[in-house]
Amino acid sequence: MKLILDFILVAGLVASLLIIYKIKRVNVKSFSHLILALIFVFIIITILNFYSILHDIYMLYVVTFLFEDGSRLLIGGLLYIYIKSIFIERTRLYKPLFFHVIPYVLYLLIFSLPGLLVFTGANVNFEHLILLKYTSNLNLFKAIYLLIYIVISLRLFRFYKEQYKQDYSAFSNANFIWVERFLLGALIVICIDICTFLGDYLYDINFDTSFITATVLILIIFYLGNYGVDQPFVFLSNPLESTIASNKNTFSETEIDTLKSRIEQILDGDKLYLDPELTLKNLADEVGITEKKLSFFLNQELNTSFYDVINSYRIKEFKERIDEEENEKYSVLGIAYTCGFNSKSSFYRIFKKETGVSPAQYKKAARNKS
Repeated sequence: MKLILDFILVAGLVASLLIIYKIKRVNVKSFSHLILALIFVFIIITILNFYSILHDIYMLYVVTFLFEDGSRLLIGGLLYIYIKSIFIERTRLYKPLFFHVIPYVLYLLIFSLPGLLVFTGANVNFEHLILLKYTSNLNLFKAIYLLIYIVISLRLFRFYKEQYKQDYSAFSNANFIWVERFLLGALIVICIDICTFLGDYLYDINFDTSFITATVLILIIFYLGNYGVDQPFVFLSNPLESTIASNKNTFSETEIDTLKSRIEQILDGDKLYLDPELTLKNLADEVGITEKKLSFFLNQELNTSFYDVINSYRIKEFKERIDEEENEKYSVLGIAYTCGFNSKSSFYRIFKKETGVSPAQYKKAARNKS
């Protein structure tokens, strides 16, 4: 059993180092790189702490304990800031980062450092450390604290993802899937952590149940490392300054008709939607208004989104091209790419939502009519 745990811990250490290496190799560095790398540094410290316990390595335990003991109070805040750092400018995150780090620093100074001094035999007396006899309760509190942060971070991520969908026509769920699975993996780990704490407390289990959590953590690290930490959208370099803040603009009937006509004229005439990288800003520049005003107009006045408008034009273009004889030699996906789509999964999903049938079924029906 010890040999298996030894292999798992070493493998987890290597996988975590590999992820940090991949982060370091990203060409365009951003604040999110730093935060994500810091999270994995603390994961490595946790793995080393487990390793020191498994092999009874005194000095390694002493060094890693100081940082690992309260790490659950830090990682939650780092996850929250990481999600914000993908979408918000760095300068707006310094104060929130400081706020979310405070609980960890206080725990480090009040409990971890004094507890380590007592453990190493230092001739000091900290009366408040009597609370450490309730270690199980403290650990459960730290785990629940982290769980709350993970849930909040996941909800925040999904909120930002929806806002991003409003502003970028090339949006695809695949762009963000690594981040979402990273958060879901963290959620699984902390839920198992809480279950092992409760199981140990209620049933007085004879072995260290924390190794169950460590094993699950390492398996998820392997999955994340293999799945693709180098996806470009894991580290967005352009912060989302979109319509998250409320916009109080209103439009007169004349303005509504004028803007609607102008948008239709640009899209029908210039066919900007054929560009897979088309953004809300590109269209706003053509219309002659700000991004926020255009986004608000689409959302509030036309009851739609930039994403839906652009992709409806792409579907219309696809239908026209599928009927053209010169396109018979091309596959369904090949035609879709010429219409501005850049993702197979998003094209199939959007097409079926718009038409009620798959692209292949539509193509077959179109050929039968002709």
